[in-house]
Amino acid sequence: MKALVQAFERHNWHLSTGIFSTKMLFDVLRENDMNDEACRIAQQKDYPGWLNMLNHSATTLWECWHLLGTIDSLNHPMFGSIDEGFYRSLPGINAASPGFKQIIIKPQSAGGIHWATGSYHSVRGLIKSAWRQQDNHFSMQVSVLPNTSALVFISSAQYHTVTENGTPVKILRYEKGYAVVESGSGDYMFSVN
Repeated sequence: MKALVQAFERHNWHLSTGIFSTKMLFDVLRENDMNDEACRIAQQKDYPGWLNMLNHSATTLWECWHLLGTIDSLNHPMFGSIDEGFYRSLPGINAASPGFKQIIIKPQSAGGIHWATGSYHSVRGLIKSAWRQQDNHFSMQVSVLPNTSALVFISSAQYHTVTENGTPVKILRYEKGYAVVESGSGDYMFSVN
């Protein structure tokens, strides 16, 4: 990870990856709780970068970072992996097993983002995640599908009280700024004060 960060520092926080490794990059950053770095990379306004495309009037993703003219596609999925990367990190909905039989919900804030909401239509049904960080209060709504289970990562300092609809919940463990809770199917409203 240190070598990766050094590479981005050398490139002034711009990508130096190709289409396949760009997708993997956002997975690696998410899995290592480095969403701030992902946001910093995504928000570069000059070449190469997504905002550079927008600054050149793009309304779709281009096939390559620079606008060459008519030989390259101006509507191409090449660098669309950023959508998946942020979708999997901000609402934090991820499969822990094939077919979402087990779910991980681990929302990660980034770049000054204080709330997010999202849902995913899996083969088993609709999974939902919504959270808000306001001052010292964190709240999170989660919908877990019937016949599934979820590990829910709730932003919390160690030993803070985590409640679900006002009732303290059993914490499996604390991990890197999260209280980890196991939930069966249902709708949950978690809070941390």
